[in-house]
Amino acid sequence: MAFPLSPLLPLPALRFLAGIGGRAFLLIATYSLLIEVTRPTPYLHNAFDSVWHRIAEEQLASHRPEATGVIVGSSYSRMLGLDFPPDFLDGGFFGGGPMTGNAILLESGAHPRAVLIEINRIDRPLDRAIVDDATAEPMATLRRFLPALRFEYRPSRVIQSLLWTYGRAFGAMRHGKKSPAPAAAAREPLPSHALPPPAALDDALRTEILRNFAVLERQVAELERRGIRPVFLHLPLDPAAEAAPVEHFVHATAAERFPKSRYPWIDLPSDGTFRTYDGTHIPPGEESRRVAGLIVDRTRALLQETPPAR
Repeated sequence: MAFPLSPLLPLPALRFLAGIGGRAFLLIATYSLLIEVTRPTPYLHNAFDSVWHRIAEEQLASHRPEATGVIVGSSYSRMLGLDFPPDFLDGGFFGGGPMTGNAILLESGAHPRAVLIEINRIDRPLDRAIVDDATAEPMATLRRFLPALRFEYRPSRVIQSLLWTYGRAFGAMRHGKKSPAPAAAAREPLPSHALPPPAALDDALRTEILRNFAVLERQVAELERRGIRPVFLHLPLDPAAEAAPVEHFVHATAAERFPKSRYPWIDLPSDGTFRTYDGTHIPPGEESRRVAGLIVDRTRALLQETPPAR
């Protein structure tokens, strides 16, 4: 006698669906185990949706116990990502700002030793859609334990990565050359007179920046409450770009809200010591390695010091 669990779905149908579900789970679990063992490096183009998913899931919400520092910020810090060691995670967003990265860290429950807050682009508000996508349950927890469910490990992405990697290697062997360097590495720096004009510091932008600083202050207080050390990071710009009113306002407001007497800072000078290729971004290669190395060394030194009394 069949015992119907639903008037519309008798037991044989339920058994059939359960069998399909069990096989699907086994397939996902096997693929996840394969990812954990092989640790493939997916190639992602710079489309915002691809990069944002990868940053949110792999860097910010991954709960890596070995994370010494997590960088939250914009494309300024994102350009340094390949030059950080494995215990430093780069959560900079192309077209984003540090509040989005902080929100993902806080709402996912991740607990790095330090969060490096890039303050160059405080004019960009918290992106709630990215935060919700990265932290919504139950998918956020499932993605942590089943890598097969992460955006960057979709089979199509892994196949694309394999084709791209081996295609470059085959092309290099065929032509007797090394694999070509990324196009960004070959960019020549723009002269100061050719830099794009900065945004005008009008009342609307000033209000937006102050509103974002208020959000950042609440996030910093919560990071400290959880025992995570905030470190403020100002990345170097071309001297002409740094002289713009909006940059001066952001830097001055950050120093006022988060004074160096109370908070650790890594404030890299914008006096020409460091080279940019467009006035704001550090070029990949030797310059990027130099800046990333300075950030890592100073962060490790700061974590050895006793935090100042509040």
